[in-house]
Amino acid sequence: GKQVLQGNTDSNGEIDIKTLPTGAYLLKIGEQTIRFLKE
Repeated sequence: GKQVLQGNTDSNGEIDIKTLPTGAYLLKIGEQTIRFLKE
């Protein structure tokens, strides 16, 4: 299963992925889409 994260970023523009469950993610920040895998 893929989750899509709509860029909820803090003031540093970073997303805290430590709190996310394991899985594959699509991260959308503005026009950018970033794929990453959290193990």
